[in-house]
Formats: sequence, structure tokens, C-alpha cells
Amino acid sequence: MSRELATRVRPGDMLEVGTPVGRFRTAVDPARVRSYVAFAAGSGITPVLSLATDILAREANSRFTLIYGNRSMARTMFLEDTLALKNRYLGRFSVHFVMSREPQQTELLNGRIDTAKILELAPQIVDIASADEYFVCGPGHMVDQVRDAVKLLNSGAPVRFERFTA
Repeated sequence: MSRELATRVRPGDMLEVGTPVGRFRTAVDPARVRSYVAFAAGSGITPVLSLATDILAREANSRFTLIYGNRSMARTMFLEDTLALKNRYLGRFSVHFVMSREPQQTELLNGRIDTAKILELAPQIVDIASADEYFVCGPGHMVDQVRDAVKLLNSGAPVRFERFTA
């Protein structure tokens, strides 16, 4: 959308913007012990980081795993906030960065978040196949592939998603 705004929109143009509909959420219960896994790509981190922060603050015994895809670390939105959350909730929040254009020390973390990547990550990151609930936010094709992969691994768990659309 940023490229579209930068190249096509001119001063004086009118834009119609939809309001948030609030479907990308979950019930939080301080007495609950759950495992959550989220997959985000690019600016999809925005609602996912909010969810993680709320869940970790209010469900003291729950865990949250984030698989966060970007082109490179330099283009990673909210990097400092994400790392601060990890430091605040050591042992309950883990983050794994998957980079599509910057080689990582671990080959497993190179590429894009898609069906193949999730099936490759699942044996190494246990919660991916056994979480109580999943969140996915990113471009439409990524969301579809993640949902399909998660359903193959853990068909009984809810998968909440939000996709980028025009």
C-alpha cells in the first residue's frame, strides 16, 4: 500500500479508509495456561505484537512464540519493541526471525514464511505443532499458506488471521 500511496495519490485526492473491525483478537483469562504461536510478516507485526503484549501481561502462565518474517533485520518493524518483550518475558516469549533477503546463521531461518517453512520449523520449534491457538498476519498468500500448514499439524486449534488487502 505504501508504494501505491507514494506513486498514485496526489494532494487533494480523497481516500476512503475502512474502520478496524476488531475480529483479530482472543479472550484473555488470567487463570488460563496456554501456548500461543503467531506468524507475522512485515507490518503484520503491528497487531501481533499488541496481542502478545496483552496475553503475556495478563496470562502469567501462558507462553507465546513468534515467527516473524522480513526481508532483512534493517527492515524489521518494531525490532526493539519485540526484543524488549522477549527480555521482559524470558522463558515465556520466544521470537524467531525468518529473513528472505539476508542470510541467517541458521539456514532454517532463511526464506519466506510459507507451508514448506512451517513444516520445516515445526520439528525444531515444538509449540508450532501443538499450540492452543494461532495468530497469522501478513500478505494474503502467506496467511493462506500458514493456515493450511497449521491445520495439517494441529487441526483442532483455532487459527485467527488478518490479511493485508487493498
